[in-house]
Amino acid sequence: MKNTCLLFDLILVWIKRLLCGRNKFICLFLGFNFIISGNVVIAQNWNYQTINDEFEGKIKSCSIEGIGSSSPYYRPVFIMNKKIMSENPDTIIKSDYERYREQKEPAQEPPRESINIYLSNVPYGGCASNKVKIKIDISETIFLPKVSTNPGHEEWFLEFIYEEEYNEFINLIRAGKQMTIRLSSDCLDNYTARFSLMGSSRAINYITNL
Repeated sequence: MKNTCLLFDLILVWIKRLLCGRNKFICLFLGFNFIISGNVVIAQNWNYQTINDEFEGKIKSCSIEGIGSSSPYYRPVFIMNKKIMSENPDTIIKSDYERYREQKEPAQEPPRESINIYLSNVPYGGCASNKVKIKIDISETIFLPKVSTNPGHEEWFLEFIYEEEYNEFINLIRAGKQMTIRLSSDCLDNYTARFSLMGSSRAINYITNL
């Protein structure tokens, strides 16, 4: 798999050199869309959409496919999604106990918006001591979010405990050009994933009001 990716990179470089020799405009176009350096292709597109789930309702989601450092996880995916609450609270079916609690308990401040942030198509996360480091190119900050996985341990969920840290992370993703994420555990030695942040602002604004 690794040899196939390297061969693909070499073919792209050869095509670029061939076309650059014939047409400067094509060369400029290729230079903008394919930046191949250290197995990072800055030609990734952010996708965003609203998903209608029969059980969860509407979910807004955005994602970006990146480049991974080891086989077979060369195409990791960074995902953010948020469940959309019903515009009409009366349409939400509640139990008698839930209605009783609402009447008896004092109103509380609304919690911070609940957005799931996770990685898919990455190495197995079922070992102990899972750790994640995140670095955005325009900042020296290294984020160390709390890590959990889904039941099958194929997806790594990232949680920011402090609101200030979460806000800084979201704003840096909007403003940056590249995000690097490093995963490690007792059975995983520094898997690195890189993601383009070009076009991230519109995608993130689609799901968050921050």
